[in-house]
Amino acid sequence: MKCFKRWVWGKGWRRIPILLVGLPLLGWAGLNLIFLTSLGRGAIAGTISDRLGLECEIDGFTWTPWGGLTVSGVRVLAPRESRQVENLLEVDHLCLDVSWWSLLSGKRRWERLEVTGVRVELSLEALRDILARFERPQPPQGGGKSPDGLLAQSEASQGGNAIKPDTKPSGRRDGEPSRRDSEKESPTESRPGDDFEGVVVFSDLNLRLYSQKVPELAVAVIGAAGEIPLWGGARRGHVAFEEVALGKDLAEKEGTFELQWQDQSVRLDSGVMKFFGLDLRFRGIIRMAPGYPFGLLVDVPQQDVDFSPVYQSRHWPLEVHGLMSRNVLQGYLTTPSSFSGSHFSEFKEVTFHDWSDGEEVRFERGRASVIVSGGGVVARDLRVLGEEDAILMNGFATFGGEAAATLRMVASPERAQSRENRVRRADETWTLDFQPLVTPDRMFRDLRLEWREGEVMIDLAGERGWVPFWPAVQRVLGRRNTTFSTKPHIPPEKS
Repeated sequence: MKCFKRWVWGKGWRRIPILLVGLPLLGWAGLNLIFLTSLGRGAIAGTISDRLGLECEIDGFTWTPWGGLTVSGVRVLAPRESRQVENLLEVDHLCLDVSWWSLLSGKRRWERLEVTGVRVELSLEALRDILARFERPQPPQGGGKSPDGLLAQSEASQGGNAIKPDTKPSGRRDGEPSRRDSEKESPTESRPGDDFEGVVVFSDLNLRLYSQKVPELAVAVIGAAGEIPLWGGARRGHVAFEEVALGKDLAEKEGTFELQWQDQSVRLDSGVMKFFGLDLRFRGIIRMAPGYPFGLLVDVPQQDVDFSPVYQSRHWPLEVHGLMSRNVLQGYLTTPSSFSGSHFSEFKEVTFHDWSDGEEVRFERGRASVIVSGGGVVARDLRVLGEEDAILMNGFATFGGEAAATLRMVASPERAQSRENRVRRADETWTLDFQPLVTPDRMFRDLRLEWREGEVMIDLAGERGWVPFWPAVQRVLGRRNTTFSTKPHIPPEKS
């Protein structure tokens, strides 16, 4: 002890600056050495796993006062019960540049979050298992606007009509906000300071949402990159992609969505744009508040559908005229069970060209109404009506893995016999077994669909049993009608 005091207060006083600098450096080096060990990486991965509720692994973790946090080789594993082989999420590098001024002010903000090399593989089966863990929504308390209010605010600020899915009539015109909403949800001006803070920069992002049971059902986003502001004064950002693909046949090449940061919210208003052969308008808002409330609207103004610009091979088998649709989704991002929304669409005429036997099936009108809630999806009314054929359907699917629907087919006696013969040709054990309706010039058959044995089944075999739905559709309609492309979708090579 005496030697130490003599070293410090005697001739060694000049070494005090060395201590002040050296000890923090030694602490920083020791901390990073701990992060290099499997024990340190496991502790960080465990913290992330606790936040996500999913098993996580990382390859490396470092921290410097000047460079922030750097995490490499992040892997989020799929739930075991989903039987998904691929990891849910893989990230090559994640760098977080902390804002020391915000930390000292108690705001806990960061200046820049940079993410490179992101791969998301999410099967519908894994998504179902993840959502099933959120049995009851627990909306955040206080500190933020409700999702309903956000949609009203976004629509009003963008000149549109506010929509609230599945709401009861209130005695005012559609789209007219209530006095209470206008008082509580009126936008405020953005604070002008801290423009340098809160930027998310990402590149080389690839996402695929698919079904294990039906590989044809898949959505892929390839080569996405962008810059999104999250704090400070009003400013702009963007998200761009190299390609968005639906299945193997529909692909949209290159696109950019402009974003705006305003009133503590990230806003999107694409205007009317061509997307997958349709004139669409995307509107959305995410607020930086507890739970991250969000709202998204996708409008399809009335139009004729032409998929030829994005269809990768043969002629599209459907002609659709007078299609219009409006789609709404809202909730808290951190609580999937709080999601709610609605879908409504209608058309004036649809013609199905049967490439197998040359027959044309024409429907004069149709509509669909679907509601999304914390429990699942309810198809209230789906119907397509024609002079000789009609299809009506309703059903539900829960996030817990239950699903059921009833599909009624109505046809003239001649068409009913034609449908029966076609089903018999696909499999002699299958039958539609049409029955007379109220009048003798119409026949009907009710088909039951249920989620069984991990996939959608249909009672096409009657009392002899259930059969998988999608394989049955492929066999009845024929390969030429259900396999539209002979070449697989190949992602573009990275430059």
